[in-house]
Amino acid sequence: MAAGEEALVIQRARAADGSPAEERVLAGALIRQASHQWNAGSRQTSLVLAEEAVELCRKLERSVHDADPELLAKALDSLAACYEDAVRLPEAVAAAEESVAIRRALAGRDPSRAAAHAASLRTLASCRASSGLAEEGRIIVEQALVIERRLATENPDAHADGLAGTLNSVSWHYWREGASLVGMRATLQEAVTLRRRLAADNPDTYSNSLALCLVNLATAQPNGQALETLAEARELYDLMRDNAPGEYGSRLRLLLSNRSWVLNDMGRVDEAVDAVSEALRYGRSLYRDNPVTHGRSLADDLAKAAGFHQGAGRREESISLIEEEIGVRRELVRLHPAPNEVGLAEALHDQSVALADYGRPEDALRAAEEALELYERRWRETSGKKVMPYADGLALVAWVRETTGGGGDPVPLRERAVVLLRPEARHSDVARGRLAAHLLQLADHAAAAGGMRALLRALPLAREATGHYVRVSGRSLHPSDDVTGAAARWAQLLEGCGRRGEAMDVRHRYGLRQT
Repeated sequence: MAAGEEALVIQRARAADGSPAEERVLAGALIRQASHQWNAGSRQTSLVLAEEAVELCRKLERSVHDADPELLAKALDSLAACYEDAVRLPEAVAAAEESVAIRRALAGRDPSRAAAHAASLRTLASCRASSGLAEEGRIIVEQALVIERRLATENPDAHADGLAGTLNSVSWHYWREGASLVGMRATLQEAVTLRRRLAADNPDTYSNSLALCLVNLATAQPNGQALETLAEARELYDLMRDNAPGEYGSRLRLLLSNRSWVLNDMGRVDEAVDAVSEALRYGRSLYRDNPVTHGRSLADDLAKAAGFHQGAGRREESISLIEEEIGVRRELVRLHPAPNEVGLAEALHDQSVALADYGRPEDALRAAEEALELYERRWRETSGKKVMPYADGLALVAWVRETTGGGGDPVPLRERAVVLLRPEARHSDVARGRLAAHLLQLADHAAAAGGMRALLRALPLAREATGHYVRVSGRSLHPSDDVTGAAARWAQLLEGCGRRGEAMDVRHRYGLRQT
């Protein structure tokens, strides 16, 4: 029996008579052991301990007059992290909000408690972001950063670690919102600088957190620097291999996964495959022990490995990895449908494209239609009504029908996508580009019927597609391939309608060869 478990057994015996003082000590021991189990990778055990701690703290709140509610806030903060990890997101948000409310009130009366308030804000921000509210999560974590900067200014030695942790969290939220790499890099570099100073004085305590900051920093660095940063992090992780094997495997998987991405981007494909294969060995082991916690990361690494093999022309290996990924994502959907259905749809999307390229049209169509069903269900059941995944699903099935010649008429699918994308295109260049692609395909379908009426139906579609592509390309002096392709189709349709003068104007405007 480990020392922490033995201490917990002893304290349970001491608190068996219902003494509030001993029960309070027991609650603290439960919170510490929950944290220890979390770091060791035993997430379910950690959750059970955190739930017990919260229940005991609530009992103390009811029975002890003038009890300090900080212990309950700490237990709730721990429980919120466990619920988030288990994808029990409404419960995670509720626990985190209660912890924040308690600590905000305490900090209002006693400024020395502000650091605990910031910690609860970080947890709430993460829970909100995991629930699909990325902007709200970022706003909350920036509130925590304001608190931590003030504390670190007043007492740098006491609050440097809290500031570093919050900076690390802020960078993650920036990444979720698609912030620039320059801003992320500055934030992460500040966190690394703080953690280096702490680790220099106390390596046993801070080397692990320094390594995590380095892994995150590498994601925002140029490739050469990123490899050097990841190599330094690997050295630090190897030092903790024997002390925290559960946490070591999880952290090393992330490092190897990130390293594989950098190597592939540098064109070092074989090294990238080796790195992601090593990440998969850790990921598969972690997944066997805890599917809920490690399923998504394993599935993401499988998708990454499949992409590497596909890029290297190894189609069979790619399809095999995608099939394994789909199996993992199906299990995640079985356990927690709502947050995992889009991931399964994206995997089926990749599988459909790979199978179509591999000459298996019926299988490609089957995967595409299942992906579309999932995309549509998420769109209908989600309050935010994010249309892009659903529109991508419509485009996928339409494309498979067009390229394989089976499965029905693609035109209604593209028309539905156009209806969905028009409002989104007003404020998103990505949506505008997708809208233009659908319009151009619809122009081709309309013209294929032959005859003047067909050409007249196709003409405004090609003209509108060209206009959208021009908007997306901005004020570039050199039109993009999308612009010139759409303009060429527009000119062809004008010529087919006998409007050669207008066609010449279009060709001249977009630098196309006159016919």
